Amino acid sequence: MPVSAPRFTAARLCAAWVLLMSFHVAHAHSVPSLTVEAIFQPDRSYLLRVNVDPRLFLSATPTSLPPIEAGWYRGQTPDQLKATEKQAREYLTAALAPSFSSTTTSLPDATFQAMDGATNLPLSPESKEVHLLAEMHGQAPAGATDFALSLGKAANASMILINSLGEKQERRPQVIFPGETSRPFQLPAISSVTPSVSAPTPAPAPPAQMPVSASPGSKVEMVTQGEIQEVSREGPLIVVLCAGLAVALVVLGRKWLKH
Repeated sequence: MPVSAPRFTAARLCAAWVLLMSFHVAHAHSVPSLTVEAIFQPDRSYLLRVNVDPRLFLSATPTSLPPIEAGWYRGQTPDQLKATEKQAREYLTAALAPSFSSTTTSLPDATFQAMDGATNLPLSPESKEVHLLAEMHGQAPAGATDFALSLGKAANASMILINSLGEKQERRPQVIFPGETSRPFQLPAISSVTPSVSAPTPAPAPPAQMPVSASPGSKVEMVTQGEIQEVSREGPLIVVLCAGLAVALVVLGRKWLKH
């Protein structure tokens, strides 16, 4: 009597699917991604801040690696740290291409800092996973009106881009996939305010002169206002004496004219 083939019921198919997914989860790791902050200031200077998972530059297939433990970074010698930063820098150069008004430019030089991959805080003794924080400073070209960021196919990961002007962020972060370019971000306009030029200070008026005696035929002695002010600095007593002397000269001059 022939033996009939077993029937694959729905229950058996579900069980097989669960076993397959369990095997996949057990042998797969989290998918790394790039997080980029592009922070512009009113003077059009900018900062690119990039959260880099080391798996992105340690392997051509980043998902084949588990999250990189913090001990991997802590155990490196100074020369090894320089080599790690060189790898990270080369990866970013191949993965990211900034452009201003559709004109592509190179990335500014980057500095790196180790950070906790779970909290995004500086690496601490309690940190389990390590990421690198890359920071790049630059200045937007004078004629540019917008900024965009392209993600190369060599990135092997998606990118989350957050643009901001000062403290004001875009309402929605952009998700960019390899081979794509972000939406343009409007740059602040170049200030059209020119430094004000103050009006020239008018020349001081000549000091006023005060006649002591102006009678016809008399010798006129002139005392300037500046001289009186200069005398006044010496004290009230001298001012009084000078004023009395001026009056006496006027009186004597008139008497001399009568004779």
